[in-house]
Amino acid sequence: MKKKDVLGIELNYDYVRDIYPVVEEYLQDVVMNTIYIVSLTALMETEQNQEFKDLIAQMDLTLIGEPEILKAAGLSDRLLENEIKGQIFLKQLFLRALQENKSFFLLARTEEEIKEMQQTLENKYGEIMITNTYAKEKCIGDTDLIVNEINITSPDILLVKLPTPEMEKFMIEGKEKISTKLCIGFRTEIYNRMHKRSFSEWLRRQIRKNTFYRLVTRYRNREIISG
Repeated sequence: MKKKDVLGIELNYDYVRDIYPVVEEYLQDVVMNTIYIVSLTALMETEQNQEFKDLIAQMDLTLIGEPEILKAAGLSDRLLENEIKGQIFLKQLFLRALQENKSFFLLARTEEEIKEMQQTLENKYGEIMITNTYAKEKCIGDTDLIVNEINITSPDILLVKLPTPEMEKFMIEGKEKISTKLCIGFRTEIYNRMHKRSFSEWLRRQIRKNTFYRLVTRYRNREIISG
């Protein structure tokens, strides 16, 4: 797949039709593969957190999750921009999973977030197969309890929506422990972009976008000076 450096992180980008052969390979693998959908906020936070940047770099596939990132990378492609804006990758994933009887396990921070995710998936994709769910707030101590809960049902796909950096750490540390084919992580802003169109969310997105563009400009200027 094609790659582009944004703020020092190699991001994968391609049309959904070209991403899916990779996903299909992952779903046939014997170990868990990770797909991380990158947001503006995540990229901005890596500037001050090298550990977080290193975790993202370890993902098997790191997809651009917001069209503004595409613009910042200097890529001009209207079709690709529309696919990213519409979160077509995730939507196609859910549709294909429904057609192919793939199962999901949902992991989020709270019971409320779990219920919202489950209701959204069932409303949009009908009889999508959710084997089980888990709210991180119930876990006291290490994450072995969560891993055990996932492994009991051995889902095809694990969907993770947790705060940073615990989500990224869980995904990377779980590669050798979790019995699933594919783990997909995305932050709240990606989920909101898919399902919410409120003015307040739009306003927050505009603020994030302006801050992100300034950060990218400073990063490029530093690279020019150091080069």
